[in-house]
Amino acid sequence: MKKKYSIFLILIVMALTIVIFMNFNNLKGEKTVENSRHNSVEANTLKGSYMKLFDKNGQLMKSYSEEEIKNQLIETKLYKSAEAENGKPYANFLDENGVIINPPEEFKAEVKELSKSNEYKLYVFHSFSFSSNIPVGKNNIYFRKPHSIIIEPIEKFESMSIVIQNSAGSKVGVIEIGNYLGGLNIPLDDFQLDDSYTIQLINNKQEIPIYLHGGIIIYD
Repeated sequence: MKKKYSIFLILIVMALTIVIFMNFNNLKGEKTVENSRHNSVEANTLKGSYMKLFDKNGQLMKSYSEEEIKNQLIETKLYKSAEAENGKPYANFLDENGVIINPPEEFKAEVKELSKSNEYKLYVFHSFSFSSNIPVGKNNIYFRKPHSIIIEPIEKFESMSIVIQNSAGSKVGVIEIGNYLGGLNIPLDDFQLDDSYTIQLINNKQEIPIYLHGGIIIYD
């Protein structure tokens, strides 16, 4: 009787071991699939992406690799509509720089982070599309010592130029970007900008409109 009982216990332990092993493999497989999907999405997000900086004479100053572009991607909601707690959009009132007035706490935290605790100013431009070229801000406003530009497309575009001109109307630099998704933070330190400048976006493939979530100019 004891021998039969022992054999019965051994069989139960073996069955439980098999079940646990199978569940572990299933979880491992699900994790592998999840990681594979994540890597695929990330790869598609940056596949063929590029960012190039040119000086006033059109000479290449710097070209970013896909890995370097990945490091320049940030998440921000500042140019996206704030929503009520129930998920429905509500009226957003903007100040002269496009920043939401009386924003939710998470927006305030982002403003504080991007402005380095108000050391810098932010100019936020919201969702729009364009087929040719468009200045950032109304009436070609000037940005004093711009430090960086954030541009986030709704869908991938092939080629956009960002042209920086000084107060005399002379071109001082050009950035070419394309084939990426996400908020791309474009540093401007290489241009050594110490004056006030206008910034213009140019669609280099004018037969296909570019659709943007929006963007941010960080400046003095």
